[in-house]
Amino acid sequence: MSVKEIFVKERPLPQPGAGTHYERGKPGDPTGAVTNEDYVGALVEFASGARGTLEVDRSIFGPQSSMAFELNGSKGAASWDHEKLNQLQLYLPEEQPVDGFIEVLAGDAFPNQKNIVPGGGNSLGYEDMKIIEALEFLKSVVSGTPHRPGFEDALAAASVAAAMVRSWESERWEDVVSLRID
Repeated sequence: MSVKEIFVKERPLPQPGAGTHYERGKPGDPTGAVTNEDYVGALVEFASGARGTLEVDRSIFGPQSSMAFELNGSKGAASWDHEKLNQLQLYLPEEQPVDGFIEVLAGDAFPNQKNIVPGGGNSLGYEDMKIIEALEFLKSVVSGTPHRPGFEDALAAASVAAAMVRSWESERWEDVVSLRID
């Protein structure tokens, strides 16, 4: 089941030759109607029977780039946030010597990263990530194997988004069906 909302009905219009899409505008700037959602949320049920929530909101103040996930289950929990992108919070009560979350730093576990910035927890820059993405893509070309994520992954994500849009319209649960046209 998915819902959407436009909380801020009007926003400053882009000014020719000024700023980027991140601009906030100033008092007195001309405004126009907002035509896309500020908020989208979904309650989801996976094929395994596990339940989850998906949320995105661009109209609130707080984190600047909180693209994050949190997983909670009967055997443990894990969470990650883009603002602390080289830190994974992990809780595996049957395997850890301490009670509660431990912090796992990126580093040696990621072979391409350690060649650019040695040591755990060091951040990669945008350009560093693009180098790694290009390397992985070229490896797939040389080996003749499909690159991941690829077209099938993008199609799967689009199929989920389409089910969410259908849910907005029907106000009911909607199944995810492939958008593939054979």
